[in-house]
Amino acid sequence: MKRDNKSATAVAATFESQLGRLQESLKRLERGDLSLDESLSEYEQGLKMLKSCYSYLDEAERKIELMTNTEAGGAKLQPFHHESWEPRKTGPSSKS
Repeated sequence: MKRDNKSATAVAATFESQLGRLQESLKRLERGDLSLDESLSEYEQGLKMLKSCYSYLDEAERKIELMTNTEAGGAKLQPFHHESWEPRKTGPSSKS
């Protein structure tokens, strides 16, 4: 079980790292002081980091399951649903 905790901690650290790198990349792009080539490269790297973050979140979503009792007294896995949760559309939002 400790192994799972270490694994979950590593994934969280990796997600946080990717998210931090993505935020820094966005700041560099927003400053507007990069050349066109540098901006394109930064944008491309940002898309890769965003895809990685979405992958981490999708994996976490699959792992969140609740145990519920069945009528026969057993248990079954049920996907996690919360009233404030809405499934993510594929890819980033296109809102401006």
